[in-house]
Amino acid sequence: MRKRKLSLKVLIWLSLFCMVTNLSSPALFSSTSVYAATPRNENFDLTPKQTTAVSNPQTIGDWTFSMLTTDPSKLSRTQVRQVAPGTSVNLCFLGYNLMGATDYGRVQSNTGAFKLLSFNVIARNTDTYTVQGYLNGQQVAGATKTFTPTNGAYTNVDFSSDSVWQNIDEFRIYANVRVIIDFDDLTVTDPVLTQTNAATPSIDMQPADQTVNMGESATLSVAASGGVSLSYQWYSNTTNSTTDGTPILGATTATYAAPTGSAGTTYYYVVVTNTDSSATGNQTATATSNVVAVTVNSLTHAATPSIDTQPTDQTVNVGESATLSVAASGGASLSYQWYSNTTNSTTGGTPVLGATTATYAVPTGSAGTTYYYVVVTNTDNSATGNQTATATSSVAKITVTPAPVAPTITTEPSDQTVTAGGTATFTVIATGDAPLSYQWKKDGIDIAGATSATLTINNAQEPDEGSYTVVVTNAAGNVTSTAATLTVTPAPVAPAITTEPSDQTVTAGGTATFTVVATGDAPLSYQWKKDGTDIAGATSASLTINNAQESDEGS
Repeated sequence: MRKRKLSLKVLIWLSLFCMVTNLSSPALFSSTSVYAATPRNENFDLTPKQTTAVSNPQTIGDWTFSMLTTDPSKLSRTQVRQVAPGTSVNLCFLGYNLMGATDYGRVQSNTGAFKLLSFNVIARNTDTYTVQGYLNGQQVAGATKTFTPTNGAYTNVDFSSDSVWQNIDEFRIYANVRVIIDFDDLTVTDPVLTQTNAATPSIDMQPADQTVNMGESATLSVAASGGVSLSYQWYSNTTNSTTDGTPILGATTATYAAPTGSAGTTYYYVVVTNTDSSATGNQTATATSNVVAVTVNSLTHAATPSIDTQPTDQTVNVGESATLSVAASGGASLSYQWYSNTTNSTTGGTPVLGATTATYAVPTGSAGTTYYYVVVTNTDNSATGNQTATATSSVAKITVTPAPVAPTITTEPSDQTVTAGGTATFTVIATGDAPLSYQWKKDGIDIAGATSATLTINNAQEPDEGSYTVVVTNAAGNVTSTAATLTVTPAPVAPAITTEPSDQTVTAGGTATFTVVATGDAPLSYQWKKDGTDIAGATSASLTINNAQESDEGS
């Protein structure tokens, strides 16, 4: 096979051309570019031969050649040498004995990507070799070629018709058993840069419209596929459009919890981005979801009930009934809770156990004052906001006074007997809570005006005779006295003298007798007088003077 050779003269001319051009046209060759141009072909004819193999990578022309192994304890090497059957210099890849696929020869471009056309090898063993192409350190998909060279003879390995080798910057040579070949006549040309773009992602599940109440959850989600690395950005908008939306800070996942703190409709969409850093063209591609509307309804609250009739103050005695009541309206379902308090206030009250209806029977077992009020609650389960609303009644004062003492008669009226025309007086003495009232009765019939503790009958006559009672009354009750009887006796007949005493004339020492005859109610009593002076012992209807003397004379 005829090998292509570059003369020293041509190489010197090319070097001078590059120097001049670089000085006159800095924009054409950038001094900072790592890959300034397509690497030149290499046949090693200008490379000095090496008497021994070297273990370090060798830079020859625009290329770096190295023999690598995954086992650092083993020695794999390269050597520039001239071997039969060729007459030119070759590069020998010497792998360690029996390392097989763990070591490989690597050919790297130092100036840029290239299209691999061919190279020649002379095998020094009977083995099968595999070539793999790389770009930017990554194996190029499909860039794998297997060949079995003839032992001891040149074999040309051709890549020119395979498009997968048209844009690489290195290739690696592996063997099944051991890499031991002479490498020569590397031929390349300009790379064919087939531009690859990141794939447009597919939105498999679109976000959906949602209608919620204020404060409820509204989570939007999207499902996408078809990318190397997918990222998300949610947008909000005031119109049903995927243009002019505002990116939402931090909303960069496949789900987004839309705010629902205020009522209204907001539109949302998400842009899904596929990032593919291996693409040679556009490394990002996007897909935009449908627009969804999130409608947030204003909250509806339970209506505040109206108290139409307030509970009222009451004053009762111990043990009497005291019932409080309230009338309310304006609710879906009204409930009640009564509270007691020691002060005239609707705060700080104590809920009364079981007092949960519109009426409440207040306990009145002991005297004192207690304040009460009721809280009326409307419960509306259909409300989207507050499902309960309350109204508190005014305070009602319940005053419980001690029970009044019913009247008791301590002194009953007594029977009376009077002479016709005389005065009869009946008296009663009673105790009990004031005020006490009195009503005297005669034979069970009220006596008009007889309403005091004493009943006086002036000028008593026989018709006034009868049975007298009195009814004593107060707030606690009444009591009737025992009956007292009035007896009216006729008036007595005064004495009348029907026979007057007559003058008497007697002889001294004789007996003189005076006699009077009188009528009238018995008993009649008599008292004889001499000259207006009572005569001691002269108390009968006759006065006898024995042994009358002159001194006995008189009237």
